[in-house]
Formats: sequence, structure tokens, C-alpha cells
Amino acid sequence: MRGGLIRILALALGSAVLPGCALLVGAAIGAGVVYAVSEDSVEVLFDAPFDEVFDVCEAQLERSGRVELSDDARGAVEGSVRDSEVSIRIETTRQGLQRVTVTARKYEGLGPDLETAQWLADAISRRLSGR
Repeated sequence: MRGGLIRILALALGSAVLPGCALLVGAAIGAGVVYAVSEDSVEVLFDAPFDEVFDVCEAQLERSGRVELSDDARGAVEGSVRDSEVSIRIETTRQGLQRVTVTARKYEGLGPDLETAQWLADAISRRLSGR
């Protein structure tokens, strides 16, 4: 555990100097841990099989808005929630965790919508934790 915490802190310190990037280390939301937050994206790590995470992401986007693209081979789900364009990317890390990146943009892709990205990431996390 200590080695994992050190790696996360190293990532935090290394990434904190990037412009426009605010990092939240170890903040728990449901079944995942917030990895990073930028102006329009939230990354969350999940300890669950890829297929389960993909299915939950797709179902939550369908429930919250509309799915326009679903490609499990690429780990991509895209659509819209309210007036925002949403992109969800799922990739497996070397440690076997699933990294889910939720990006939301409003005004036809011109402006960031971090609130929607955070809300959707939280909803996915709650569904994966069985709440």
C-alpha cells in the first residue's frame, strides 16, 4: 500500500505543474478513486473487469442522455447529456485496473463542462459499487 501511495503522490507532484490541471489524489467516489481532474475531464480508476465497466458506462450514458457511439473494441462511448457532448474512454492499466476518462464539453464542444463530467463519473462509480 505504501508503494502505491508513493506512486500516486509522485504522479500528483509531477502533474501538478501542468497548466489547467487540478489533481485530486485518493478522493474516493463509490467503487473508484479519482485519479485526476482537468478543466473538462475526470479520470477514475476501477478494480473491475473491462466488460463490466464498459457496460456500466454505456448504460449510464443511455440513462442520463443519449448514446451516439459505442465501441467496446476501442473502449469508447460517446453521446450527450443535457446540452453537453460527452466522451467516455475506458482503458486497462498495466495493473489490471480500468481507467475511465469522462470528458464533457458544452456550446457545441467549445466550452468545458466539468460539472457534467464529474456528475457522470460519480454516477458510473455508484453503479459499479452496486448502490
